[in-house]
Amino acid sequence: MRAPRLNPHSTQLLLGLCYRALAGAADPGAAELTARRIEHAQAGYTEAFTRVSSLRGDLATAQHKAAEAQREARQAELDLQLYDEAHPPPPKRRGLLAPRLTQQQREQARQRAALHITAEMLAREAQGKRAAVEQASRQLAAAEAEVASTRLLRDNLGVQLQSELAASALDRLAAGQAQEAQHLLVDARRLIRGDLMTAVLLVLTALFGAGAEAARAALIELQTIFGQHNDPLPRVLDALIALHGGARPSLSTLGMPGAEQFSLRAHYNLYLLAATLAGLHGSEALPADDPFALTLRALAQLAVWDAAQQRGPEPEMKYLPAPELVELGANGDALVRLLCAHLLLQRGELELVAPAAGIDIAALKPPRKRNEQWPGLLELLTAQPLAAWPRPYSARLQAALACHVLLAAQQGAPAPLYEAWLAESYGWPKDYFYWWTLATLKQDPTLLRNAAGEPGALFEAA
Repeated sequence: MRAPRLNPHSTQLLLGLCYRALAGAADPGAAELTARRIEHAQAGYTEAFTRVSSLRGDLATAQHKAAEAQREARQAELDLQLYDEAHPPPPKRRGLLAPRLTQQQREQARQRAALHITAEMLAREAQGKRAAVEQASRQLAAAEAEVASTRLLRDNLGVQLQSELAASALDRLAAGQAQEAQHLLVDARRLIRGDLMTAVLLVLTALFGAGAEAARAALIELQTIFGQHNDPLPRVLDALIALHGGARPSLSTLGMPGAEQFSLRAHYNLYLLAATLAGLHGSEALPADDPFALTLRALAQLAVWDAAQQRGPEPEMKYLPAPELVELGANGDALVRLLCAHLLLQRGELELVAPAAGIDIAALKPPRKRNEQWPGLLELLTAQPLAAWPRPYSARLQAALACHVLLAAQQGAPAPLYEAWLAESYGWPKDYFYWWTLATLKQDPTLLRNAAGEPGALFEAA
């Protein structure tokens, strides 16, 4: 039987790939807590900003009073200076006995002393007013620092929320909870007005939850938000809607924007995903060590193979040699390994499937004791958790990868190991590809009847 073709436009795979592009390894359970933290940070920011406004008024009042007090103190100094000029004090004489003053001189001395007292009192008051200005300035600086820090905290949490919101919404969609995902995004939209990530996720929620028409309606409804940014996301979302329907967007539809035209790296990743699935460029735009680049490279190879099967080989098509494809899979996670293993299966290079999946069958040791068993295949494949992928799809993806290795094990593994893995497979999640694998291994096409009409299969018949 001909191997079924991996359909990258199926809801499960396309949703999962969008998750990987937008959410990365973000925790899908953290979005609500981060949103609540943003609300607290916003409340703190509002409180600090209000305090700053009040303290600015207090500082202005204190500065005005200090200026008035300084002016009055200076006037008192000048009045004393003018009085001394008009009534010079008598010269001091040497000796034990002070000179006798006239009645007029005594009166002048009393007046001079009163002016001195007034000047000193006003100088002290001016000094107190200056101290009040300094204290108000310190309080204002502290409040402004608090405003800056709470604004920075709020902004950083907002950036963090972008990926967590994508993880949470798409994870709920994967679990069939489209309404819950919608509610989450509507709440987030109220919290973060004009947020571009929320708008993107609302369109994707409509696409994966209700279909292409609902997604196009959401795209039109959210045009105001998209119009506030220069990101060419409407074109990217149009392309994803077309891909979901099985169509292949053209270069004129997607364009060739650079990373600098996207305000978020995640949105650029989404563009690269759509471009790769459309058979255009993708992984070349990312550094070789970028985790998402491995996914795009594997997808690009599948796109090249698919195009060759449909239209025939083209001169510009670049196939990875088998050793490089094995290395790509071995260096990637379960998704990358699945994509590479599936392409090797399609190319008829079954003996390389297990190495591409990270399994060295020859290195597995047989049981030495009666109560020992061969290592479980799923246990080997799930030794490292699958990140950047919807949790409801993880088990089926691991099972699909295990099916590929099981196909390879029929010819490339010791018979007892193959039989042990075959028996293990009866408890794996089941989709079309599982039943095709079992039917192929047992040479019993009637087993495919079990897959008839199964919705949402990760693999679909060509």
